[in-house]
Amino acid sequence: MKKLLQSLFILLFVASTALAQNRTVTGTVTSKDDGQPIPGVSVKVKGTNIGISTSANGKFSLSVPSNVKTLEISSVGFATQTVTIGASNVVNVALAAGANELGEVIVVAYGTAKKSTFTGSASTVKAELIENRSISSITKALDGAVAGVTSTLGSGQPGSNAGIVIRGFGSINASSNPLYVVDGVPFDGDLNSINPNDVESLTVLKDASAASLYGSRAANGVVMITTKAGKNTQGKINVNFKANVGVASRAIKRYDVMDTKEWLEHVFLAYKNDEIFAKGVPENLAGTNALNRMKGTVDPIFGINEQYNPYNVPVSQLIDPITGALNPNATLRWDENWLDEAMASNPLRQEYQFDASGGSEKMKTLVSFNALKENGLLKTTSFDRVTGRVNSDLTPTDWFKTSLSANFSKGTSNLLNSTGTSTSNVWYSAEQMAPIYPIWTRDASGNQVLDANGNRQFDYGLNRASGAQQNFNSNATLYDDKYFDLRDNAGARAGIEFNTRDAKYGALSGFAFAVNLGADYTGRSYTYYYNPYFGNAAGSGRLNKEWNKTLSYTFNQLLTWNRSFNKHSVDVLAGHESYKYRFNLLSGQKTGFPFGGLYELAPGSTIADANSYENNETLESYFSRLQYN
Repeated sequence: MKKLLQSLFILLFVASTALAQNRTVTGTVTSKDDGQPIPGVSVKVKGTNIGISTSANGKFSLSVPSNVKTLEISSVGFATQTVTIGASNVVNVALAAGANELGEVIVVAYGTAKKSTFTGSASTVKAELIENRSISSITKALDGAVAGVTSTLGSGQPGSNAGIVIRGFGSINASSNPLYVVDGVPFDGDLNSINPNDVESLTVLKDASAASLYGSRAANGVVMITTKAGKNTQGKINVNFKANVGVASRAIKRYDVMDTKEWLEHVFLAYKNDEIFAKGVPENLAGTNALNRMKGTVDPIFGINEQYNPYNVPVSQLIDPITGALNPNATLRWDENWLDEAMASNPLRQEYQFDASGGSEKMKTLVSFNALKENGLLKTTSFDRVTGRVNSDLTPTDWFKTSLSANFSKGTSNLLNSTGTSTSNVWYSAEQMAPIYPIWTRDASGNQVLDANGNRQFDYGLNRASGAQQNFNSNATLYDDKYFDLRDNAGARAGIEFNTRDAKYGALSGFAFAVNLGADYTGRSYTYYYNPYFGNAAGSGRLNKEWNKTLSYTFNQLLTWNRSFNKHSVDVLAGHESYKYRFNLLSGQKTGFPFGGLYELAPGSTIADANSYENNETLESYFSRLQYN
């Protein structure tokens, strides 16, 4: 006994010693510039591979040996810091921008600035980070890349934009969308029309001082998008081609749902408990009553004549009324998973990028072409897009420069036309549907019933219980209903600049006068089709058609003066901008279609809705800025 106690004491001592060899260090890493948390920062024990990355809110928790005294904190764009672990085991670090970053020139409102002298709050995402991500929308490049920016997945449909919120929501009811500026001109086009491979950098202006020149339009921050330009290649042409092929997968883990056996046993238990506790029925009778209620004659769970009984034994013998367990002799006649049936298996994503660039000191040009085909996680959903862009700069003299860029895109989306808790939303309905109900029509033996062409037929649940989506099959809507979204986009930017920046101009040196013109056009066509047989428009069908177009112009003139005197630097800007915006909409809706598959309004017999309108906006802005360093 004494030896046993000694052995136990030694084991406990060894265990406690082992536990004492490690300690947990926690903390938060923020940016020294603006105090915002930085995600993805490397926190590791110096000289080892023991480490972790900070979370989306800049926090970390790391288990380290007790003899470790220092941590190394590093992140792209910031100076690496070595910090000492105190007795409290809490390490909070404010990272300063790296030396290279301080010398970097960033894009700001109506110009550029050195990061070392810029007093506002801004963050930049460069082309290297964008090109390494398989994204269809430029907004998704900001996801997890910029402190103080919250990115949401949006609808999650193929080709959808991410929602961007800069430094929180400013209003409950008003829009939280930032202002987007492309190559110096506010952008009103479709963000999906911008090929991420064409983007040189994204600069997020976060605070009022950084975005003030844009006035009220910048209340939610500004995202400056700079597209790639040609480079001086001494007359040579650089040609690049890139092909990306991959598959998509669900990012969020599926819910753990009950199978058919578990569902039936739980439904029986619910009925039995209701009999006992709500109606006062003795327990030895409650089970039989519960089975009778499940079988029912009014709104039966299993439908008329037990049509939806998935087992080969009658409902009266399906569950032991005493134990509540499923009959061990019962065999499933069908076992279908609604969500599995709706989801595509490894949906393919294909992207092909071609660009050619080159030029000389006086003229530089870039031409880009991109084709994207992205299939969705739900069957029949997809996004196709073709984009093209030309950027050209001409500098014939040191005092004159002109630039021209033009782009186009054409996109087609086949999407799910319902979201939220609508029964038409397959993601929602498929998870809610009881597993006893089949997706496909079954005969009395449980075999699938085929049509004259040998195809499976959807079961629309005409005899389902009232709470089980009678006369509806959400999976069928992927095929029987349609939602098309066609988009045509075009944009252009043109600018000329006269400058006397060279010191040879003497007292007139430092001046620059620029004139810029930008235009964006977006045309969209929507088709919402609901079949006349089952579901939302059973009996007559319904078709909605909508056409809208957006056209905007921006014309600005900028006069700047920048001079340095010994240790003093002065930068003055004065400008005017004229902005015009027009939106037109035409829509119509008809019902009373003689049969399905008609995607034009003419065959419909009844006009359900017709509408059209036009919105116009005009903005005249005068602004100035004085910077001294």
